[in-house]
Amino acid sequence: SVSATSDSSVTITETTSVLTSNANTPTATMNLSLASNGNITGTAPSPTNSQTYNFTLRATDAENQTVDRAFSITVSVGATGGGQFN
Repeated sequence: SVSATSDSSVTITETTSVLTSNANTPTATMNLSLASNGNITGTAPSPTNSQTYNFTLRATDAENQTVDRAFSITVSVGATGGGQFN
């Protein structure tokens, strides 16, 4: 989950096509869902090697002011598996 604040309502969108696209999964995209409130849901792909997915999210308020921020999610491969959100 990500969040942004303003003196008005804020929506969160992706400016890249990495987090929410299912094209070429799992190599380049994650096929997750991003709600306008910033909740990220779904099942991460299962690459054969550790994979870092870089993406950019945009917060837009009611006055149409925007700010972008880069994020990454690393999916690790191992006996127990795991993930890390940066």
